[in-house]
Amino acid sequence: MRTWTAPSPDGTGKPARFSFRRTRSPDRDLVCVAVTGMAEQKRAENRLRRSEETYRVILNTADVGVLLTDPPGRRIVETNTAAVRLFGGGAGPEDLIGRNPEDLIAAGSREAARVYRERVLSGGETPAPAECAFCRLDGSEWPGGEVSATHLPRDGDAPERLVLSIRDVTERHRVAKRMREENRRLSIVNEVVAAATASRRLDSLLGDSLAKIVDLLEFDEGAVYLIPPPGSDTAVLHAREGTDPVLPQTVRLDDLFCETSVPAGEVYCIEGGLQGRYPGSGIRAPVMVPIPGDDGLVGGWIALGSRARKTAPETERDILLDIGKELGNVVVKGGMLYEELETALSEVNLYVDILTHDINNANTAAMGYLQMYLDFAAGSDGGAMVEKSLAAVHQSNEIIRNVSTLRRLKAGPVELSPVPLGP
Repeated sequence: MRTWTAPSPDGTGKPARFSFRRTRSPDRDLVCVAVTGMAEQKRAENRLRRSEETYRVILNTADVGVLLTDPPGRRIVETNTAAVRLFGGGAGPEDLIGRNPEDLIAAGSREAARVYRERVLSGGETPAPAECAFCRLDGSEWPGGEVSATHLPRDGDAPERLVLSIRDVTERHRVAKRMREENRRLSIVNEVVAAATASRRLDSLLGDSLAKIVDLLEFDEGAVYLIPPPGSDTAVLHAREGTDPVLPQTVRLDDLFCETSVPAGEVYCIEGGLQGRYPGSGIRAPVMVPIPGDDGLVGGWIALGSRARKTAPETERDILLDIGKELGNVVVKGGMLYEELETALSEVNLYVDILTHDINNANTAAMGYLQMYLDFAAGSDGGAMVEKSLAAVHQSNEIIRNVSTLRRLKAGPVELSPVPLGP
């Protein structure tokens, strides 16, 4: 029997399959011809081809690396473009097909990957994606990977497969790390600012803030120096934490702490510690944090020291800069408030001086006239009234003397001396 394809005899132009069989008999030849239409078969073949093309397009345009393995998961049988890109820039699919997928997993993650694979093959609930480190084809490790697996059981002629989907989660880790750092920065700055605003006196707020900084950022020593008004060549210690014996009470502006003239907006680490300048110090990593003053100038600085670390990482420097700015605002506002209070106090003292002086003068004149009247009008009906008026003026004088005494007591130290209690 012979078979071939030719245009259909019905004139439709659709292909048909012809089967030709020739048989012989004693008196004649018999020819048997069978015609079978192929239209449905061709449509099925086209659908299958289109389906495969769609599958390839979807597979190779996905940004997720896909590896198809044999049932035990020991050999890669198919891959996509994203997987090739993840495991090796210049590689092709042929560099992955045939490999054991375990070879693409870093040694430290292989045992966890085996457990994950067995859970998938066991047919239970599909586990959540697992993070692991991978190995690129050039041997370098790629730590930011996430893998999920799907088990495709055998279905008729369709073979059993294990589908591994691999994602690069490096950026997600980077964003999560930035968020953790930002949350930590905000938490520390808020705690320091809360400690500062809870105190009213300048030295108290600086001391409370410094204690929080040393504790939260794990330094061993700390000090806050402020530069007095313009014209001074020294900075004064206002707060201190730790036990280092060499931190001076005052520091010249050309001393080690300021030899680089620490600018506003920059944290400066003194490499090598303070041992060369102060032999008794155990500080290895002095960190200088500027406190901004008026007009962008440095109004002081926070000096922090560690006995173990050699420097401060960038994340801590950002935190310290923010703290320095916040303390600068508190110090500047506190200084402005102090100046306003000084001005108000000066005005009050001026008014009190004027009142005391003028009232005393008026009282003295009144007492003189009243006393003269009593001397000339003794025993008269108006004498009693004048005596009451004179007593009231004496009481006014006594009030003024008491106020003056209280002002002297508040103005400064008073010398103490024995007082006889008998009288």
